[in-house]
Amino acid sequence: MRANTWYSPSKNKALFLAITYLVVTVAMVWIANASSLQICGCTGWVTFLVTVVYGVVWINLFNRDRKRAEQSIQERYIPAEHYAVPAPKTTPGNRLFIPGDASRPPESL
Repeated sequence: MRANTWYSPSKNKALFLAITYLVVTVAMVWIANASSLQICGCTGWVTFLVTVVYGVVWINLFNRDRKRAEQSIQERYIPAEHYAVPAPKTTPGNRLFIPGDASRPPESL
C-alpha cells in the first residue's frame, strides 16, 4: 500500500470520497440551519473543503487517464508515409508468360 494514500487515492476512491463528503456536507449544513448548532455549520464547511480536495484529485486523475488513452491511440496509428514501400521488382509492362491460347477459355475439370 502506498504511504501517501490520503493525498493520492485511486480515481474510484477519490470519486467515492468526494460524493460521500458532499452528502455529509449537505447534512451538516441542513442540521446547522434547522437548529442553532453552529458547530455543525463550521464542520460542514470543513467537510466541503475536503470534498473540493477529493474532487480536484479525481478531476486530475480523470484527465491524466484520458490523455494516456489518447496518447496510446495515437501511438498505435502509424501514418502511411512511415511505411517503407518496396520498389517494384519488374516493370508494369512485363507479365508472366502463361503457355496456351489466351483466346480459348480454360478447360473445366
